Order: sequence, then structure tokens, then C-alpha cells
Amino acid sequence: MRQRLQRLHRQGFTMVEVILTIVVLGILATVALPNFVAVSDEAQEAARDNVVAVVQTSIDLWRVEDIVSNGPPGNYPAGLDAQPDNTVCGPATPCFGTVLMSPVTDGRWSKQSATQYRYTGGNGSVDFTYSAVNGTFGP
Repeated sequence: MRQRLQRLHRQGFTMVEVILTIVVLGILATVALPNFVAVSDEAQEAARDNVVAVVQTSIDLWRVEDIVSNGPPGNYPAGLDAQPDNTVCGPATPCFGTVLMSPVTDGRWSKQSATQYRYTGGNGSVDFTYSAVNGTFGP
């Protein structure tokens, strides 16, 4: 009877229980971490694709405004911003300022040349080219 009362009044966990809990949590973390990384990469790709779509739409809008102001056939912008080549986009060096009211300051974007931009994310780098002749902006 005395042993039974002692077991009922003991407090805390045994070392086996603590180790078992740590092992289970480790297994759960190992299973969940790759899924979290994949979601993060997908979010970066979605953000990149949104920037590309907004830039392309803004280029098209530029041409429409030029047609309204100057008549057909309308011109596309000569360039997408005034940043020098090999510039990483940031608060002091925003990209796409010619066509966007709120230029891109995301450091994953960089301007490689007058018509070439690069996005570097979790899945590597993707180059995008702008053509002032036909107004395209894409990989």
C-alpha cells in the first residue's frame, strides 16, 4: 500500500519519457521541414510571377497611354528604369521605376543590363529580358 501511495505522489517525468518525447518531436520535425521549405520556395516563385505580370501589364498600359496621347501605333518605354547595369534592387536602387508607381525593392531582383533582369530565389536564378520593340518582358 505504501508503494502505491508513493507512486501516486511522485512528480515529474522519467528519463525514458523525456527521451521518447524528444525522439517523437524530432521525427515530426524531420517530416515537416521539407514541406515547409517547399512551401517557401513556392511562395517566392508566386511573388516573382506576380512582379513579372505587373511589369508586363504596366508596359502594356504605357503603350495605351502613348496611343491616347500621340496617336497610333504607340511606343513602348525605352527602358524599365534608370538604374545602372549590375544593380541589385533595393530601397536605394528600386527596379522597374519607369513603369511602376511602386518600384520593386526586393533584393532577389537585379538589373544585369539595359534590357536584362535576374531573379534569384530558392530554386536558382531566372533571367528576364525586356524588348522595347514588341513590349515583352519574360524569360
